[in-house]
Amino acid sequence: MNQFLSGNDATDTMEIAQLLSSIFSGSYLKGNGAIANISTDVAALHVAAISSWTLLLTVMTSADVYNLLASGRTNSYMPSLNRLRELLESPHLDVRLSAGEALAVIFELGRDFSCDYEQNWALELTEILKELATDSNKYRAKKDRKQQRANFRDILRYIE
Repeated sequence: MNQFLSGNDATDTMEIAQLLSSIFSGSYLKGNGAIANISTDVAALHVAAISSWTLLLTVMTSADVYNLLASGRTNSYMPSLNRLRELLESPHLDVRLSAGEALAVIFELGRDFSCDYEQNWALELTEILKELATDSNKYRAKKDRKQQRANFRDILRYIE
């Protein structure tokens, strides 16, 4: 929050963004594609890190976001969009919601720079978002399903 309010030192912003992305990287899928097993408290930490990371993206230029975040590109500062998409598979509702909001912000910033930002990748993402927007799995609480469907319908509309 201090970095967001304090100014435009791009180096500090990148370092903090890297630190925050290393925190929520524990929610990514494991190497074998299995879902990470994290506690509710750790999930809350990951949600805070994702939200803070997303907030920091808003002080970066659209060109920086465009260049740092590409679907398959990996670098030392930012996770790829593919890694962020993995967060949508988390068993924790708040992690899924924060990841969806982060992806919406990324697409807003990327499309400010280029109107066709990751257009092909977004087509794959919309399928996942449609599933989340219409989720009817009975093992999830009714309140969670309702909140997830409402939020992901909005995110889906924006990305489409």
